[in-house]
Amino acid sequence: MSHVEEVARAIEAAAAAAVVEVAEDALTEASDDVPVDQGDLRRAGEVLAVSDECAAIVAYDIPYAARQHEDTTLNHPRGGEAGWLRKTFERNEQRYVDHIANAIRSATS
Repeated sequence: MSHVEEVARAIEAAAAAAVVEVAEDALTEASDDVPVDQGDLRRAGEVLAVSDECAAIVAYDIPYAARQHEDTTLNHPRGGEAGWLRKTFERNEQRYVDHIANAIRSATS
């Protein structure tokens, strides 16, 4: 394996790990904004790494999760709000970009 290939693999591995870390952070950061009735939706969140890609999924394994996230007309009297994940990523965008960039820098130094 050439030096260039080694560096490319190190970059890919560091970026993939950092993306999962960002997704895990977003799941934690968003937890207070997830709509709550009995707490099932808040407990259903999980991060799934996408194998062979630099990607991760923040998923909620509850049938009504997508509607709760996307429908801005729903009322959440016990707390939380629609769009909790999107808002979390928007609020932390620069921190997340910096985290991924720093992971790549560390892998190549």
